[in-house]
Amino acid sequence: MSWTYKDPLLLALGQTLRDKRNSLGLSIRDAARISSVPRSTIQDLENAEYNTRFLTIAALAKAYNLTLPQLFEKTQTRLDAIAQNRDLASESGEN
Repeated sequence: MSWTYKDPLLLALGQTLRDKRNSLGLSIRDAARISSVPRSTIQDLENAEYNTRFLTIAALAKAYNLTLPQLFEKTQTRLDAIAQNRDLASESGEN
């Protein structure tokens, strides 16, 4: 199994979007319908496979009842946790 690097910011954004969608009880299909963002784009974003346009992020934030500052704050919190985990892995020699 090969390991693929994923940008920490895209990981954090994807995890934040997935968590919010799940907390609202929305399927990817529901989120796509509400936001007018294609299902494949939502899946790729949540899996950190896709660097998207700002307007797509804004549409998803609106569909999830988040302001952009709220979305970015939640993403920053998750990004900080990812960075901390990587720092801990480096210190223990796992990286």
